[in-house]
Amino acid sequence: CNDEKIYKKYTQLINLGFTNIFLYTGGLFEWLCLQDIYGEDSFPTTSKELDILKYKSPSKFSNYSLLTNGID
Repeated sequence: CNDEKIYKKYTQLINLGFTNIFLYTGGLFEWLCLQDIYGEDSFPTTSKELDILKYKSPSKFSNYSLLTNGID
């Protein structure tokens, strides 16, 4: 779930005349993966994080049972 305030801030910046505004709606884990692939210049953070897996979200599939074709 994304914070809706970011869209309000985006609109405010556009109305102030800014033109190069981009929203990233992914999570920190995805951002750090992109930083690892493309570099800190393209995906900056305030500090370097070596253990990006601690920011990975839990899998949405872990709450579902696999189909077993009637076999218990």
